[in-house]
Amino acid sequence: MSEASDRTASRSHRASAVLAICALAAAGETALLLADAKLPDPLLAGLAFLAFLIGPFAFLALAAWRRRAIPARVTSLLIVSLIVASLGLTAFALRTVVSAEVQKNPALNPAVVPLLQWLVVLAIWFRINAIEAREKRRQPSR
Repeated sequence: MSEASDRTASRSHRASAVLAICALAAAGETALLLADAKLPDPLLAGLAFLAFLIGPFAFLALAAWRRRAIPARVTSLLIVSLIVASLGLTAFALRTVVSAEVQKNPALNPAVVPLLQWLVVLAIWFRINAIEAREKRRQPSR
């Protein structure tokens, strides 16, 4: 195998790792949420909340896959996915072990975790897009 194909395989492995982390984290958060909290009563509202819950992970996975040819971007998205997944899973796991009285705390509302995850993921996405736009401006035009 040539050195170029080794680098390409390494890039794909990193992107695949992001996809795996995001899929496992989304499944884990969904399972922890469903084990502890009841979804909103109308089925459509419950499905919309689940989409909101797994959305940051789907967005991270898509961003990593689209940028799989740029190792620095995929590595940063891998780190972000690890942080977002671990903090989200920790928050939902904490919610399952605290008493019902503590769960009434607004900070433990199930919507807070995905909202914060969306904010982090979108901030990272804007940062990556700004870096890519700056790199495109620096490239000489043909």
